[in-house]
Amino acid sequence: THTHTHRVVVLCPCSAAMPPTPASAATLAALQEFSDAAEGVKLATPLNVVICGGGNAAHVLSGVLGHNPNLSVSLYSSLPHEVEAFKASQGDGIAISKESGDFVGKLAAVTSDPQDVIPNAKVIIISVPAFAHEAVVGCIAPYVSDGAVLGVLPARSFFDLALKDKLGDKVPRILAYGLQTLPWACRINEYGKSASILGVKAEVDMCVSPDADGTACPVVAQALGKMFGLKLKPVKGGFITVTLANVGQLIHPG
Repeated sequence: THTHTHRVVVLCPCSAAMPPTPASAATLAALQEFSDAAEGVKLATPLNVVICGGGNAAHVLSGVLGHNPNLSVSLYSSLPHEVEAFKASQGDGIAISKESGDFVGKLAAVTSDPQDVIPNAKVIIISVPAFAHEAVVGCIAPYVSDGAVLGVLPARSFFDLALKDKLGDKVPRILAYGLQTLPWACRINEYGKSASILGVKAEVDMCVSPDADGTACPVVAQALGKMFGLKLKPVKGGFITVTLANVGQLIHPG
């Protein structure tokens, strides 16, 4: 009987995609403002946040973040029918149903042109299926400002490589973050008008890059967690961790 030992080597380009450098001064300033907004500190002007997407999570994000008076929330989608539906109810806002209570959040702008909202965005949240991550980043890339806090939920499938490909030398001048899963189980009730939060996850892993000294991720985790209403857990290893520890590839009930 012969026993053969096979060694599997995983070649990961992630370290080249996101070098271990500290967050920039502009990003740290945006992070502080973001953190203050989450903690309820009254800001001189609302923080500009842009949601990219039009699905279940984008509806909930619109309602949850649009309900925060410290935030000026806009929505970008490249699909005209999605934009038309959100615009039709923009005055009334997005109604969110939740076990702990219902509320409404309003959008400051809805557009199919990223140039309208991305340049002034301090925080950008991409919430689309993984196959569309690269396309969305490509659409917004020319307009992303230095210091922006740009991320995705969920952040599966080497999101950092899509950033490197589309943002190029802008990558070190922004802060990228990613959640391993969506924070909620949620469903649209009426498109562009309402959605339900069926459940909130107790804890969701997340990563941030660049974050060489480990100070940025806890700040982003605390601020986003406060706004989303759950605990976000910083993980080591950056985007490679949330990519390879993809729970959705093991169990993903519809």
